Amino acid sequence: MSTKADVGFDDAPSGYSLVPAGQYAARLESVTEELSVSSGNPMLVWDWGLVGGDFHGKELRSWTSLMPKAIGIGCREHFAAFGGRWDAGDIIIKKAKAFQGKKALINIVISKRRDSETGEEKSNNKIDHVLPAMQSQGTPAAAAASAAAVAPPVNDEDIPF
Repeated sequence: MSTKADVGFDDAPSGYSLVPAGQYAARLESVTEELSVSSGNPMLVWDWGLVGGDFHGKELRSWTSLMPKAIGIGCREHFAAFGGRWDAGDIIIKKAKAFQGKKALINIVISKRRDSETGEEKSNNKIDHVLPAMQSQGTPAAAAASAAAVAPPVNDEDIPF
């Protein structure tokens, strides 16, 4: 999926540790339109800063393709996280820049890859999903608990098949 973001730590200071996998509040610091170094295809580059907790201020990045066949996947998820949407023909970068400074919830995972030059295995953080920020619930767990408390239980006889 094009929403995944690799964050390289080759130039990080010694003693640096990865952000543990999980969901984090983040602020969209900037979004720019660039060309992929590997393919030359257009993409949006989303720069995030973590908000609160032990990793407050930590910077991460995600990329979304602007190629016609892939544009809907990553851009739609990023836009939806801010309550926005885009339609064919929209100037996507202009609409995306309107989200700068706003918060969302990002899901971070840790992935492993082999360095193409050294063969050494390295770990990177990846943003694999961008979700709406939790407004009044506080945390994803609290939101899930709140939703479960409101939803009535379902019995077998309630199911029509």
